[in-house]
Amino acid sequence: METSNTSKEKVVDNECYFESEDADLKNRQTIFVLGFDCSFPKDEIKRTLIKHFSSCGEVSRVYIPFHCDTGSPMGFAFINMGNRDKALTLDGSYLGGMRLTVTMAIKRSEYYGYTNRRGCQRCGIASTKRFRKRFYEDCRLRIPLEPSNT
Repeated sequence: METSNTSKEKVVDNECYFESEDADLKNRQTIFVLGFDCSFPKDEIKRTLIKHFSSCGEVSRVYIPFHCDTGSPMGFAFINMGNRDKALTLDGSYLGGMRLTVTMAIKRSEYYGYTNRRGCQRCGIASTKRFRKRFYEDCRLRIPLEPSNT
């Protein structure tokens, strides 16, 4: 008797880097953090970073980009907080036995995103949709919808 060995593969649908609204929330005050332990789940990494940086003031956002294909962290994070200068003093500090690099995000190429839109198949589509949405919102504010009678 022959037995057929059919295995069912689990399909994992990871979050796309460009589909996250957090990818848009970077600003000139955003700091870049590198060197934390990436072996934990996303929420735990986020909580740990918030706890570490809250010693410097209120943390308003932590964004940890993940690889679209694998779902694994890219190894860096963006943090928005009230007192960025105080946060920069944590450069060289240790978190979980690992030395952190803390700099202004605008000085790093990672801040500007992935201009080649490589990643998963959804990256280019999501990025284009968000770009169009921002463009239309900006234009709507500047271009009158109806002719003026002046």
